[in-house]
Amino acid sequence: MVFFLKKILKSNIFLIILAEKISTFFNINFEQEYKIVKFIKNPIILDIGAHKGESIVNFLKHNTGSLIYSFEPNISIYKILNKKFLMNKKIKIYNYAISKKKLLFLYVPEIYFFHLTLWASFNKDFLMDRWKKFTSININKIKIIKIKIKSISMDTIKINPNLLKIDTEGAELEVINSGIKLIKKNTPVIILEFNKNNFFKIKKLLTKYNYQIYKFDFSQKALIKITKKDEQESFKKNNSQNFVFYNPET
Repeated sequence: MVFFLKKILKSNIFLIILAEKISTFFNINFEQEYKIVKFIKNPIILDIGAHKGESIVNFLKHNTGSLIYSFEPNISIYKILNKKFLMNKKIKIYNYAISKKKLLFLYVPEIYFFHLTLWASFNKDFLMDRWKKFTSININKIKIIKIKIKSISMDTIKINPNLLKIDTEGAELEVINSGIKLIKKNTPVIILEFNKNNFFKIKKLLTKYNYQIYKFDFSQKALIKITKKDEQESFKKNNSQNFVFYNPET
């Protein structure tokens, strides 16, 4: 039954639009890893890829004392975030992409004048490849628009986070490369969306700084170190998932 429903969703553009509208309106987030914030004293969160505030709402849900610095490159969404969290002094919103390279554009699928911003990526090829894997809708039936953006390096951000969340649709390695000094100095817990295109490069890079890879098991309230089998299984899956990078020496 679940498989049948997923098949229908993936093949119907109106259902894809509806699913995005519902998930963003109600701040629906299925990522268990965000609950890690419950176990961090005085969380200072660097939120890379804020979108419409789903991660912000969920971090606050699990720890109301969270201080959150969120970065969202899409100017129209940035304005929504500013309005949404205007009265919360613990949340700071910035209209930048995070990258070592200078980024100029964000690519966003558009259909019937609706922007599918959950699919947005700095890499057009990554976006198209993801669309083909996650839907059965011909990519030629949608329009991909370019949105001009500004970018900065993570190392220029003058905060000391103990939690770093990265959800950037294929640009995770670029984000990390831009913040090596910040990561070495603060050794934050890193919640990172898995991307088979750059996973091993990220793993190799962070391992140099004593990070190890875990999955979060909330039932046990513990980080469980992932195995080679877990990694292999991740490459077989088409659904989004997160890994947690943690330096046990901190």
